[in-house]
Amino acid sequence: MNRLAAFEAELREEIAGSLGRVAERLEAEIRTVRRLATEHAAATPEHRPALAQEHAAARARAKLYLWYLQVQREAIGLYQHGRLLETYAIPSAISG
Repeated sequence: MNRLAAFEAELREEIAGSLGRVAERLEAEIRTVRRLATEHAAATPEHRPALAQEHAAARARAKLYLWYLQVQREAIGLYQHGRLLETYAIPSAISG
């Protein structure tokens, strides 16, 4: 394998690894959002506001990581995000 081919292979591995790490973090944040929504629904009224705040913060992080994933995909020429947005749908907000 020549040096250019080796470099291209390494670059593809780095791109795939980076996309994978961002997707894993996004999935973890979505799981956190869902868990907090479940906890909020089962919580006593005095605990709900704090859980709602945690939920909002986790949603914001999930939205940020979804944006990171979109930007990385666009950097490699993938501009259609419909399937991505279906796969990584951010759960709805909850209120106090």
